[in-house]
Amino acid sequence: MLDSEPAPSARERHMKVVAMKLRQIMRADPLRIEASETVQRAAGRMAAAAIPAALVIENGHLVGVLANRDISQKVVAKLLDPALTPVSDIMSPDPVRICDDREVESAILVMRARRVQELVVQDFAGKLIGIVCGCDLCNGQWEDA
Repeated sequence: MLDSEPAPSARERHMKVVAMKLRQIMRADPLRIEASETVQRAAGRMAAAAIPAALVIENGHLVGVLANRDISQKVVAKLLDPALTPVSDIMSPDPVRICDDREVESAILVMRARRVQELVVQDFAGKLIGIVCGCDLCNGQWEDA
């Protein structure tokens, strides 16, 4: 029988995860949706890509984030017609940005302080390269970390 190292404790795994860089966990090349698109079309594209949030673009510039939560709370719960409602009416405007070299712990603190569940990830040059959602931080994929 071979001696093996003891499995890392939950605390050790947690410390390793929170020290990871956002570039390691972000959803790269996020879906981009035009602000003028209908919620129905945007929701279909998000469902097809199996993602919880997308960047909203207008005239080539980031203007917001559309999350499943926006669709359920601002369209479905209010009985709006998704085929007639533009994304710009329900998106979360002015998304919070964070640099890809920041640690996961920093992203968690920013999300808590700003009361957001999505962060737009950019590189040092300001190029949009990804998105991190709250569900990405707690979905269990880090168990092997």
